[in-house]
Amino acid sequence: MKKILFYSAFLITSTSVAQSTASEITGQPNNAQLSDQTKTYTSCGYLQEGNALENGRISQTSWPLVCADDFIVPDGECWSINNVLTPFMTSGFTGTDNIIITFYANGTGAPGTVAGSFTATPSDFTTTNIGTAYGLTVYSFDINMSTPVELCGGPGGTTYWISAQADNVSGATYYWEFTTLPTYGSNALAAPNTSGPWTSYGADNFVFTINYGEINDITLTECEGFSITVGATTYTTSVVVSETLTSVLTGCDSIVNLDLTILPAPDNGVTQTGVTLEADDATATYQWLDCNDSYAIMSGETNQTFTFPTNGSFAVEVTSGGCVDTSACFLIDYSGLNENNNALISAYPNPASETLFIAGINQLSEISLITITSVSGQIVYSTDKVTGQFNIDYLASGVYAVNISHSTGVETIRFVKE
Repeated sequence: MKKILFYSAFLITSTSVAQSTASEITGQPNNAQLSDQTKTYTSCGYLQEGNALENGRISQTSWPLVCADDFIVPDGECWSINNVLTPFMTSGFTGTDNIIITFYANGTGAPGTVAGSFTATPSDFTTTNIGTAYGLTVYSFDINMSTPVELCGGPGGTTYWISAQADNVSGATYYWEFTTLPTYGSNALAAPNTSGPWTSYGADNFVFTINYGEINDITLTECEGFSITVGATTYTTSVVVSETLTSVLTGCDSIVNLDLTILPAPDNGVTQTGVTLEADDATATYQWLDCNDSYAIMSGETNQTFTFPTNGSFAVEVTSGGCVDTSACFLIDYSGLNENNNALISAYPNPASETLFIAGINQLSEISLITITSVSGQIVYSTDKVTGQFNIDYLASGVYAVNISHSTGVETIRFVKE
């Protein structure tokens, strides 16, 4: 198998191959946790086999003359072949009825089943006199295929074969251009018809050039805020579309088939009640972050609600439907937590773990009810006895309120259960 030369990168930078539209496809995620989807595609490529006509020909004169050679489509690439160029040597050439270009799957070192073909009539190709060799005139057939042949490369690359056949060529002698004399190579084959049998000719190469555009099938599922630009068009919503990246060089248009699905972003809202934060999205998964520590993950803090026993600034990372977003930072501040209408009473220690004391409770007259409630308003303790000491060991960690009903109103003192 010969080495395949792939020059598409050269073509993109060459001033001789001007692009009529942009050939870059870029995609930008809206969240830094998503991988960058940026990719660049060429809008023109070619594969060149053979040489620059400094060598000879094949002395095969059976009619119609058919020659073939193999090439490789790289792994992961799909080619839309629109154009083939091949030299043809003859004496007395005045024209041909048609030129048949056939592509084959690989079959044990020779062309196998037909993978695609195009029959070019004189209106589909141009014939250019490009010189002489071995006493023959050398012509170049530039064949434009109005119906492209699409070939894709599988794992490790896929081998295909190309053959050319010219029908009813005027002139007594005619040859497809080959690279060496006098032996004809193992990868250069001639046959009396396109179905074989194929005959090997030594170590020779059939000279041809394939111009192609890549076929790029892009299927993406991204989160709201993602954008992808194909050519001159930027897409930010779900769409199924086919774009052609056009080159001024015939036969090198690239096709981009885009299937884009945009998922809704999760609700990253947070409601703050005192020193308790609650993510608004009730169906997501959560991870609370420490804004004062470069958004470090807070181990074990994965509930919808969050209360931290000391001052700080916190945010929540919300994951829903495969999308991730992060809330703004919210301040938890315990200063002034014990403020109430009666400055004579206070709670200590705060935060508390096992026992909570209320100082100054005896200065309130006619106490009728004492309750402890959670931040959601649920009563977790109730008594009509006057006491300034409460066992809170059974309570879950969080923020609670002691509510003392007396003759002139209700006093509320908040505390944190560690």
